[in-house]
Amino acid sequence: MTVAPEKPQEKSAEDRLARPYAFLEDVKALDPGQLAALRRNAGATLADSHGVLWMYRLLQRHAYERDFDIYFFTATLLALDKTALKAKAFADGGDLGWSLAKFTQKFSPKALERRFSVLLDSRFDSGEMSFRMPQVVKMLTTNDIPVNWPLLLQDLLFWEAPQKHVQKRWAAHFFDPTGEAAEPEANPSSETE
Repeated sequence: MTVAPEKPQEKSAEDRLARPYAFLEDVKALDPGQLAALRRNAGATLADSHGVLWMYRLLQRHAYERDFDIYFFTATLLALDKTALKAKAFADGGDLGWSLAKFTQKFSPKALERRFSVLLDSRFDSGEMSFRMPQVVKMLTTNDIPVNWPLLLQDLLFWEAPQKHVQKRWAAHFFDPTGEAAEPEANPSSETE
């Protein structure tokens, strides 16, 4: 007698963010020298980075090998955010589109729209993302705009999806931070192991 495999249950948003959250908490707990090494390597791939061999231990505890570069990339960005490193908890709030919309409420939206458009079109394999994202993070954190780090990591894991769910959601939140427009499709809820 064969037993039908159990259908995987859809993960809640909290479940999907549990792994990124735990990883980022461990990054926050790194010593100042390790955080400085991450800052020096901001935007670099793990293979191109220097002085961060110890990161493999942390990555192996939290990430699938296929995701090491994205976890590392996000860790280097978090190291740039001194407010988040000192905070007891990560900032709530929306995705990066929402954070950038908050920035435009303080400053000129026209100056940021082109940068945001280029960011949405950037890819990891071309090096564009590793150039653009550290600039955006520095701009936000310098101006006390919070970044939802666990959500950013989760979004970057799905960045290359052909449907571009993440980019569509970021754009919707950037142009309508109140959420009055129709909500685009969310991230895929299943993570393969």
